[in-house]
Amino acid sequence: MPQKDIIGQDVSSASTGSSGIDFKSPGNYDCTMIIDERKRTYRVHMPRGFKAGKRLPLFIMMHGGQMTGIQMERITGLSDTADDNNFVVVYPDAIGIYKGRLYWNDSRVPEVDDVKFISALIDKLTESADIDHRRVYVAGYSNGGGMANFLGVAISDKIAAIASVAGTIVKDMDKKWQPKRPVPVLYFHGTADQLAYYEGGTAGTFRGSSLSAEEFIQWWINKNCCDCEPACTDLEKDPSGLFVKCYIYGKGQEAAKVIFYRIEGGGHTWPGRPRFFPAKAYGKTAINLNANEIIWQFFKDYKLPVCT
Repeated sequence: MPQKDIIGQDVSSASTGSSGIDFKSPGNYDCTMIIDERKRTYRVHMPRGFKAGKRLPLFIMMHGGQMTGIQMERITGLSDTADDNNFVVVYPDAIGIYKGRLYWNDSRVPEVDDVKFISALIDKLTESADIDHRRVYVAGYSNGGGMANFLGVAISDKIAAIASVAGTIVKDMDKKWQPKRPVPVLYFHGTADQLAYYEGGTAGTFRGSSLSAEEFIQWWINKNCCDCEPACTDLEKDPSGLFVKCYIYGKGQEAAKVIFYRIEGGGHTWPGRPRFFPAKAYGKTAINLNANEIIWQFFKDYKLPVCT
């Protein structure tokens, strides 16, 4: 019988060996694989409506720095969104260490090849979990958002669209990175973020090392050849007291839009999940801006080209 994890969901332990994993039913599967002689761990959530033989979309959720995939599952509540919309979600774990803390290698923790890990993970799940290889998506928070961008560039032939919350691109990488194809991008950033600064850089370990939110958006606009002038919508004032502007840059190549949610006065948080981000430490959270639903509604409109 499957064990229960700390939030009461079924957990099956498995290891990706030559026989692979047999995902027979809905629930959580805690899994391992070996990459570059290192053990890599990840949790797979098979949605409530899963039926063997029907290929489903795959949503890869990259946790923030100093976190784990299971923590990211709890914080976002994304498994509930997966159940409601019938997609598979996987929560991989970082192992890169910088100043004693866990980080994804978004180009700053060079001893770990996280691109290789996620690429192999996509291949493994496409083979063993009835995944539609044309509908693979990556989202991330903070350092995980930066990693989502790196993956969108490095393996854009495997990823249909990306989303990031409070995580841009490492400076100097903007001059080196070149995606193989236009990549649809969705981004959220609070203007009062005190950990990943809206104006660029990050607090503590990586201070001053990242593009600003607006530089980042412009970078993707240029890569996708989108309209320079966006359609702009002011959302209703949030119960948190925050104002949100949504900028849509359309007419990109292969219909790859860039969408930016600018959260006026927002902090380093996951929109829609205020109880997990104390305002004193993280700043204000937009309550009615449901990042899970917005990201999924964005993702589901995109597939990789048939030739990919």
